[in-house]
Amino acid sequence: MDQLASPNKKGGPKAPKKRAIGDLFDMNMLMAIRKIFSENDSGDDSLSEDQFREVMSHYLTQAEVEEIYPKIDINGDGNIEWHEFTSFLIAAEGNSQLAAFT
Repeated sequence: MDQLASPNKKGGPKAPKKRAIGDLFDMNMLMAIRKIFSENDSGDDSLSEDQFREVMSHYLTQAEVEEIYPKIDINGDGNIEWHEFTSFLIAAEGNSQLAAFT
């Protein structure tokens, strides 16, 4: 998913194009991610920070994971619950500031 930077009019690298949350996950991906949450050893539909970062590394760049993690872990407990993840996706679709990565 890494994007190559292309030169801008001044000859410097161009910033990567922003990607909307809705463009990042299709229904099959969400179903696969849901299965990972539900089959986690904790039994509570949550993933540790390390587990979440590992799962998301298959779908997002490291920079994107770094950006969204604190926005998803709203209670700050170091775990991502399924409801936190889906709440973020829903909110991000309706909020242009969250819907695009910077």
